[in-house]
Amino acid sequence: MDNDQQTSHCHLTEPAQIGGLLQSLCDRQIPISLRLEDSTLYSASSVLSVDKANGRIVLDASAAPAVNACLARSPLVHVHAQLDKVEVHFVLAGLDDTQLEQDKVFTARFPQRLLHLQRRELYRLSTPLSHWPECEINLGDDAGANPRLRVADIGAGGMALLHALEAVHLPLGQQLPCLLHIPDGPSLEIDIRVCNDRPISTADGRQLRRTGVAFQTLSPAAQKHLSRYIFALDRLRNARRQGKD
Repeated sequence: MDNDQQTSHCHLTEPAQIGGLLQSLCDRQIPISLRLEDSTLYSASSVLSVDKANGRIVLDASAAPAVNACLARSPLVHVHAQLDKVEVHFVLAGLDDTQLEQDKVFTARFPQRLLHLQRRELYRLSTPLSHWPECEINLGDDAGANPRLRVADIGAGGMALLHALEAVHLPLGQQLPCLLHIPDGPSLEIDIRVCNDRPISTADGRQLRRTGVAFQTLSPAAQKHLSRYIFALDRLRNARRQGKD
């Protein structure tokens, strides 16, 4: 499953939003890469112009004719870029090569959706040591009781878990259902995907693991409760900072 499918809540779907971000890639001459569907073939490119009125873009073609021929035949072309260190990914429904021979460019329709991991998705807040949330993960029938793992930090797009589980229990890329227990709040049913994992040592010498997970499904109600909790954490942190000043 592609990363954009796994983070559907981070997609832009309005044509005006998509056109605005594509225009930013064009104006700032951000390098992009083109990848064929079900292939490892990549080609460097850039967005040369954006026609918002007609919903079309012009892309720089490769200097290699064989690469251009492959791109022109592909029904789907994946586009990757980074804008201000934030990932941008979208899929084009084919490239039009009618201007390839004369102008050395491809044209294409706007993508229907565009993945842009906004900074609010990457923003994380540490949870209080005295009153942290817990993530109760369903590891399956053969794993025994569902473990409740401490949430070390949390944001709109995911969280970090501290635990003593073996790495085999939370393998990278796996999607798992969990109950997120918010302190003094509800328990939220959320699907998570394991993104990264590393061993750590605590101040008292204990060996733990820190596992980063991304939220996969958030109902409107879960999003509301999660936003309220993050806002409360941010307000508490700001109050403590002001108290120290």
